[in-house]
Amino acid sequence: MKLMINYDLIDKIREAKTGFSLQRTVKPILIRGWVATTFIMIINSFWVPPEKMLKALFEAMSISLNIQLLVYIPADLILSKYIRNSSKKSLTDLAMQLRQLNANTDKDLILNSYKYKTEYKLLKNDDSTDLVQKKYIMVPVIENGKENEVSILQEHILGSKIYSLSIGEPTKQKVFKLGLNTM
Repeated sequence: MKLMINYDLIDKIREAKTGFSLQRTVKPILIRGWVATTFIMIINSFWVPPEKMLKALFEAMSISLNIQLLVYIPADLILSKYIRNSSKKSLTDLAMQLRQLNANTDKDLILNSYKYKTEYKLLKNDDSTDLVQKKYIMVPVIENGKENEVSILQEHILGSKIYSLSIGEPTKQKVFKLGLNTM
């Protein structure tokens, strides 16, 4: 049985601990900075001579990135408590769903989870080729009153927003060595 979620578990754990998300902070800053730089360069192209265009480009980039950093980083710091609480609520809901997979855990135990292996696999369909990321995550659980760990497999097709969780461990691969005959 697989659980479908719309977030990366390791990123959600990082958000719950720190209140900072790379997806919500850095990516929008870079996109908005690029759009603002393009807009400034279009305006500058009317009165900046061509030989000074490179200098104007660097000035436009520094102005737009400084504005982005001065506006969005403080806003994220102010909203970090909200992000942390929202992430903890998502982890609480996930803990209830993981009980369906016979992983008796809670929000506090999930916060101690860690990734121990990542694999990538190429999936070829009839019309497309997808790259699948498989993360193996150790999640602490409580079994018979003792704390134990269970391996959770998180599968994700890169570029999509759908993540699937199931219980699984990486398969051990045999390494064949050349046997030398001493006879």
